[in-house]
Amino acid sequence: MSTCSRCHSVMPAVAAEMPVTPDLCPQCVDYLELREVADVCDYLENLPAPILVLDGDNAVRGANSEARKAVSLDLPEITKLRGGDVFECAHAQLPGGCGRTVHCSGCTIRKAIIETLRSGEPKSKISVEVVQRKDGQDRRVPFQISTQRLANCVLLQIEEGL
Repeated sequence: MSTCSRCHSVMPAVAAEMPVTPDLCPQCVDYLELREVADVCDYLENLPAPILVLDGDNAVRGANSEARKAVSLDLPEITKLRGGDVFECAHAQLPGGCGRTVHCSGCTIRKAIIETLRSGEPKSKISVEVVQRKDGQDRRVPFQISTQRLANCVLLQIEEGL
């Protein structure tokens, strides 16, 4: 049996369904939902995985140091960026920007965030691929993400790759 990293209570089996915060009991997740994003980001600093906090408009509200390292951005430049800008999506560079081009409707990351916010259901190890354009060359970057709703935001964990 595992224990909650915050309150040290015995974890119920339902906590295993939380892909981003599996070491927090449901009561502590509820507690953190009531806190400010800054408090959540303080907690996320203690996790070894790269995690972004995104709002319903796909804008970054916070990120732990592992996420900032993974995408080579630091605070405050990462906050308020949209997901496509953070992951250097070539489509985010088009007129309108991230979330507002014809390509965005099929974006796996965007759809996962919207669905997690809408349903409250976490998503685990979703395979994504971002097309990045560097020096005039397109390159496909595959990786995996997991999502979990936290109040009106989504925690997005970068699982593999990037």
